[in-house]
Order: sequence, then C-alpha cells, then structure tokens
Amino acid sequence: MVAAAAAAAVVCALVLLSQPGDRAGAAGLCAPGSGTLVCVQPAAASSAIGQPLVAGVAVRNAADLAAFQFRLDYDPAFLVLNSALPAPFLGSSGRSVSCTQLTGSGHVVVACVTQGPAPPPGVEGAGVLVDLLFTPVNGGTTNLVLSDVILTTPAAVASSPAIQNATVTIDGSTPTPCAGTCPTSTPPPTNTPIPTPPGTASVALSPASPSVNVGDVFIWSVDAANVQNLAAFQFTLQMTGAHVELISAAPGPLLGSTGRAVFCPPVQASLSIVTFGCVTNGAGIPGASGSGALAQLTFRALNPGLGTLTFASIALADPLSENLLATATGGAVLVGSGATATPTACPGTCPTATPSPTPPPPPTPVAFPTTCSASGIVCVQPGTTSILVGDSFTVGVVASGVTNLGAYQFELNFNPAIVSMQSVANATFLGSTGRVVLCAAPIVAPGSVRLACSTLGPPPPNGPSGSGVLAVVTFNASAAGTSSLSLSNTVLTTPSNVPISVSLTGGSVTVSAATPTPCAGPCPTPTSTFTPTATSTPAPISCPPIAATVVCVVPPFQVASSGGTVSVDLVVDEVVNLAAFQVEVQYDPTLLTYVSATNGVFLGSSGRTIFCPPIILNLTSFVFSCASIGSTPPGPDGTGILFHATFQATSNTGISPLTLLQFDLADPLADPIPAPAVNGAVEVQ
Repeated sequence: MVAAAAAAAVVCALVLLSQPGDRAGAAGLCAPGSGTLVCVQPAAASSAIGQPLVAGVAVRNAADLAAFQFRLDYDPAFLVLNSALPAPFLGSSGRSVSCTQLTGSGHVVVACVTQGPAPPPGVEGAGVLVDLLFTPVNGGTTNLVLSDVILTTPAAVASSPAIQNATVTIDGSTPTPCAGTCPTSTPPPTNTPIPTPPGTASVALSPASPSVNVGDVFIWSVDAANVQNLAAFQFTLQMTGAHVELISAAPGPLLGSTGRAVFCPPVQASLSIVTFGCVTNGAGIPGASGSGALAQLTFRALNPGLGTLTFASIALADPLSENLLATATGGAVLVGSGATATPTACPGTCPTATPSPTPPPPPTPVAFPTTCSASGIVCVQPGTTSILVGDSFTVGVVASGVTNLGAYQFELNFNPAIVSMQSVANATFLGSTGRVVLCAAPIVAPGSVRLACSTLGPPPPNGPSGSGVLAVVTFNASAAGTSSLSLSNTVLTTPSNVPISVSLTGGSVTVSAATPTPCAGPCPTPTSTFTPTATSTPAPISCPPIAATVVCVVPPFQVASSGGTVSVDLVVDEVVNLAAFQVEVQYDPTLLTYVSATNGVFLGSSGRTIFCPPIILNLTSFVFSCASIGSTPPGPDGTGILFHATFQATSNTGISPLTLLQFDLADPLADPIPAPAVNGAVEVQ
C-alpha cells in the first residue's frame, strides 16, 4: 500500500483497453478544419445490444491547452456508461495532470487540469481528451451531446470552442433463423483445448467462492498472474442479485511494486456494477511483472443467496499505453442468513415494555440563514459579513424554493488578497431524502472554488424540495478591505438531469484591522511594572516517543457537545524525507458525521509539488492521501500536521474511537517509512 500512497501523486494517461486494438484509432480524432473544435468521435457510431461501444472526446487545433472541462449527455435508455478515462494527450507536453469527474444518470462531467506555470507550455494540435466505454442496452438511434465545454491555457485564459456531437445507432434485431432446413454443424475432429497465447496475463477473484453471513464484511482480492510491464488496469464487475454491496476499493501492491507512482480515481459502484482502475507514472521506471493483487475490494453481505461476479471488461496496459492481453475469471459468494436469536420467555408475568420518549435530535447549528430572499434563487448567506483580520468565517451556498434537486454545481469567486479559502464541503440538503451523494474533488484556483455534487440512480426517492444549504465554505481573513463573494458557473438539475432554473445572488465580506477600544472616561495612567517577556507556547503537536517516527491523532482525546463540531489533526513526528502518505480514519457513524478534511502544510514545506486525490468516503471511515512529485528537492524532515479533519457530533452520546487503518508513509523513491500509529477518541456528551 505504500506505493499506493506515493501513487496518489499523479493523474496519468489511463488508456481505455476494453478490447484489444488501437485505442486512439477507436476513439478517433475530429475531422480536419479551421478553428478549435471539441468533438465526440466517431461522429456516427454503430453497435449492437450488449456489444462494447468505444468512443472518445477529442480536440482539434488546440493552442497551448493546459486544462479542459466538458459535460457529455447520453440517453440511459439506450446506453450504460462503463468508464470515462483521461487519455495521454493533455500531459504530452510534460505538464503534470490531475482530473476529476462527476457521473450522474445520463451524463458525465470530466475536468482535467495541469499544474504550474509554463514552461512547459500546454499541448498543441489534435488529440483525444477522454476515452469512453458504453454498453448498448436497447436498439434504436440516440445522441452523445456535449455542453459546458471550456479550454484553458497555463495562464488561466479560458475559451469556449465549437463543439460537435455524435449519433449512435444500435442494432436491436435478433438473428434471423435460416430458411428451410438449417445445416448441421460438424463438430471438430478433436476437442483439444486452445492453449493460452504466451504472454497472456490472467485476472481472477480470490477467494473464488467465499461463504459469509448477512452483515459480514469481507475482502475480495482481484489478483493478476503472468503480467509483464504492467502500468495501468481497469475492470468492470457485473454482480447478480442484491446479495452484497461494495464498501470500498483500494489498489493492491502489485501495480506500484517497481516504484511507479499510482493514482486511482474514485470507484464507481452500484448494487450491480463495480468499475475500478488505477494508473501509474514514472519516467524510466518499468511496470510491474509477475503476480500479485491488483485491487482489494471490501464488501458487506446484504441478503441471503448466491451472488455471482463476472468481469464485464478487463483492461491492462504497459507504460506506453499498449494493450496487454488478459483473461479474466469471476467468482461467486454464498450469503447465509446466520444464526437467528430465539427469544427467551421471561419467568412469571412478563413486564410490559414502556417506550421511552426519544427526544428529536437537536437541529444542526447554522450560523447563517438557510433561505434566500425569494424562491428559485441560489445565494450566499449571510449576504454581508464583517470580520477582523486573522479571523475565520463561514458562508453557506443556499438554494431556495427548488423542486426535486438531484445535482448541483457552483463556483464561488472572491478576492484572494482579502480572504483565503480554507475548506469547502457538501452540506446535508442534497442527500436529505436518502439519495446517495457523490461529490467530485473541489477545483480550487486563486480567487475561486468550484464544487459539484450529484446523487446516484433514478427515483425513488426523489430529490429534496424546498430550501436548504448546498455547501459550506470557510475562509480566513488575511487583509483589510472588502471582497465580493459572487456565484458563477452554477447549475442545478433533477435526478433525471432536467435543468432547474435559478437566479444567483452573491454576498460580500468586509475585513477590518483590529484597533484598540478607547477606555470610557479618563484613561488610567499606566504604571511602570516589571513584566517578564511573554513566550508563546505553541499547541503541542508531537506524538508519544514510542518509535523513531510516529503518527498520531492530536489531541488524543476530547469532548464534543451533541450537535457541535470537533476537529483533530493527524500529526507525523520525527519523520525523515517524507514524500507521500495515505491513511484510513475509522470512526463511529452513530456518534460522529464526517464534515471535511484538508491537507496540512507540512508535506509541501520543503518545496515539493503536492497532489491530493479526492477523499474516499465510506460508511464508517474516510481515506485521505497526498503525495509529492519529483526526485528533488527532498521531502520534509521533523514534525508537522499531515491533515486536519472536522466532524459533527450526532445527538447520541458515547465515545467514538478514531482509529488509523492502513497507514502508510513513503519517501520520494516510494520506499516505505516505518511508523506506528497512535489512535484517538472523541466523547460526545
């Protein structure tokens, strides 16, 4: 897992490899012409029900391209999207690439950016931006439609190019029986098995057939054998029934075993499909060879019965994005009902159970209004804020009078000379009806932050209606002055991807320098008194000295009030040459609700470029990882904060452990740094 920690470092060119062949040729490029064009290719595609359909989003006549964003809509009655993966083109000039995507019912939004100023410049010319893999499910003709397409240079100069959509024709016919008497097929003279071609890798689930009980949590490993120079993989598992649900997916040790940096986009999962993939980067470092675990999938058993998992697609690639042949073998899980408790009759007359009154949970404290001035508005609340230099403040992005909300996106703009953004997090409104919420990693730029969140699957349940907080944004006041807080690039849709029309209302913050308050009446004459020089005592961030390098939760124990918030730091003590970390923090969801986690300054304090992939939020834990890029300068030494996490206490009382699971540290060569972990706890009163 240490290589996976260093891995989080770079988003690379993961190739779409569902079928052997030339990926770029399958996706295609835009037709020649003048002007910049973003297109879906092929412009006219055809396939049959159940047959993979490979497409791509490409660009023509790109000039100094350093970032892109687009939304692609398709009709889910005809097509199922299996994957949307970045192609190598954007990073081909040598710039480091990071990507995020938001997938909803009938659409996918993909945004990729490159880091740092030029040089190197952005890419020029024509290339594939994103590879797409669909499975047709019904016959007919449908469209792949682009919108919200933005191209940006390294200097953040944006342009909106021309776009070209595509048409897909799906053959829904069934084979026509032969006329008259059908010829009798002649069996081959011998039934000799066809040998697997030399060099063909195999992928299989391990164990092949586990037996578990309802409620059990178990791990299925996706193992590979006979791989050669492996640099990327992606697979889609099709599951029958609703016997198990995926809790989390993590890369196995094989992909990063040679020292290449590994990045894994968030897993895409439902009760019937799991799609997961990882890519690597490392100039001059070969890919992995041999056998080992590609991924570790953690499941929970839901319902009794036999569930099967089959590989709908499997894709392996080498560092040059060339396909590696592979066969795949699925598995099955037998879910038992487990032991059923038999009630024991009480002796004599059983007492009558008297229900205890359960007080309603206290409302979540909110420091700002949760409605706007009228219906059909997205606004910043409070509209005006006054604060002193050095203080922090929080605003809400609020939707008022909406109906059946299924997804949102907004960009909040501010003056970075006056305030700095500390954190942004989805609030509870979008998921308040019970729909599963997926948020892309925030896109943070000087003077703006963009957040997009969507709910998964068709109704029921419907999305929420009425008014509520979409997201909360926390700022720190850094200089005196007034900054507007304006909204742009704001889109709201229903679960069926129907746009919800809204108008936008921004806000502002006035930051004042702290001034002494004059005394009332005659001021007392100061008396000269010896005062020892005050020595500031920083909050202790060291860990117990149980090893040379230690990782710990600070403070190790604290008390939170029901409904209040509580924050902790994850600290590394006496580390040497740190370049990457990954940790899973487990907590009791009946006592604490995850709010946010933000990277600390320590990892980048020696001047290395930092990349933190999106946080993976599970039912009882979250996974946070960051890595730094390059062989120089060295990583930081000493003691510092890796990340800062915030929770909200529920209405229940008790003690929630904060347990550090799967903790890994690595140096710039992806070598592990041994370190024990010291857990923490929060008592909710």
